[in-house]
Parts: sequence; C-alpha cells; structure tokens
Amino acid sequence: MKKLIAIAMLAASAALYANTTIFVVDIAQVHKNYYKTKTVMEQFQSAITSANAELKAMDDKVKALVEEAKKSEEKLKNPALAEAAKQEIVNKEIAPKAQEIQQIQASMAGIKRQAQEKLANQQKEVIAEHRKEIVKVIEKIAADKKADFVLEKSAAYFSKPTADITEDVIATLNAGASK
Repeated sequence: MKKLIAIAMLAASAALYANTTIFVVDIAQVHKNYYKTKTVMEQFQSAITSANAELKAMDDKVKALVEEAKKSEEKLKNPALAEAAKQEIVNKEIAPKAQEIQQIQASMAGIKRQAQEKLANQQKEVIAEHRKEIVKVIEKIAADKKADFVLEKSAAYFSKPTADITEDVIATLNAGASK
C-alpha cells in the first residue's frame, strides 16, 4: 500500500514538473548591455578623467617643488657658506617646500579616497536602480511567456537556448533608448 502511494505521489509530482515553464536570464549581461548603464559608465569615466587631471596637476606641482628643493640643497654644498647661512637656506627654502609637498600629498590622498568612495556609492545606487528596472522587465516577459520561474543563468547547470530570455530583456530595456 505504501509503495502504491509513493508511486502515485511520484507520478503527480512528475506531472506537476512537466507543466512547469522555467526561463533563465543572464543579469550581468543584461546590465552590461543596458543603454543606461553605458551612459552612466561614460559619466563615471569622465569623472575619473577629471579627478586624474587634478591629481596630475598636483603631482606636477610636487615634482616642481622637489626640483626646487634639490637646487636649494645644492647651495648647501658650497663650502664657503657659513653655518648660519646654511641654516637660513634650510629654514627659508627647503623646509617650506617640504611642508608644501606634504600638504599637497595629503590633499592628493584625500581626493583619491573621496573620489573612490563617491564613485563606489554612486555605482551601488545606479546598479540598484537598474536592477529594479531590469526585474520589472523580466517579470513582464515572464508573464507574457507564462513562465512559472525565471532563474539567474549562472545558477542553472543546463538550460536550452530557447529558455534564455536575456536578449529579450535587453531588447525591451533598450527599446526606450533615444536613437
């Protein structure tokens, strides 16, 4: 009797799974090919280029100060200079340049850190926003195709190419792009 019940349950579950429609979607590929992602990435690249230009200008200033300090150090090698004169060169020429170099380097580190944090936060926000838009499109396509489940493609060990709706999602998302 127990065998009969087990066989009946197995047959019922097989019938249930036979009518289940499952699709897969590659979210990473969708996000990468979404026109809004490309636009945001161009903006991020522009911000990075701007920050790098500012850092390069600061770095050039540091290099110029280092060269000036080296010239001042060369003056110290003059054996005809008295100790008082050497000390004056150190105090009036070398020490201020060294201090300015340290300030610029500290500013550069702060700018790098702030830029990285800002871009990381903006990227998280954009990804979350785009994820919501992508999920809405996936839900619409799943409803249109009468899907029971849509799985992330990387979570599936195997799927038929016809079960992949990635290109449909990309096309739907990008249909709103201004041509």
